[in-house]
Amino acid sequence: FGVAWCPLLFVPPSRAAAAAAVQRTRGSGVRSTPPRGIGPLPTVLPATARRLAERAEQAGLSVLDAPVSGGPDRALAGDLTIMVGGDDDAVTAARPLLEVLGSTVTHMGPSGAGAATKLANQLMMFSTLAGVHEAIELAAAHGVAAETLLEAVSTGTAGSWVGSNWGFFDRVAADYDYG
Repeated sequence: FGVAWCPLLFVPPSRAAAAAAVQRTRGSGVRSTPPRGIGPLPTVLPATARRLAERAEQAGLSVLDAPVSGGPDRALAGDLTIMVGGDDDAVTAARPLLEVLGSTVTHMGPSGAGAATKLANQLMMFSTLAGVHEAIELAAAHGVAAETLLEAVSTGTAGSWVGSNWGFFDRVAADYDYG
């Protein structure tokens, strides 16, 4: 396993894969200078991201925790939102590669900050999802169809990405189960 030719190695979405990638670079003879590094894209705990960064630094690499948001359609279009944690120089060096994957790349702070931002994103999104489910049940109890409710509130103060993309999670789950 050698990454000497690779400006940035993106790791598949699992904590084990991210940890294994960092571990394999240790002792491999690779002594990289920025922009050589590892960019784990999965959602990991901030402490895991910091630990991976510390291990990678021992191997002369930089790790960016760079979780994404946007779903499969935006991923295919290169239009993801990427929340990056890591060293300023490593983020600057990796930005051109990250911008191929995402239209919005935001440096959130040191290692772990990207992971913390992704967790905050998920908390906000799932809170909204729960609220929309509750609102649909309330309206349905009074004879209002879900589609009509979501259309009516979409341009008001209750409008949200979740409401405007109702059914998104069902489609993602079906695609995940299928593929």
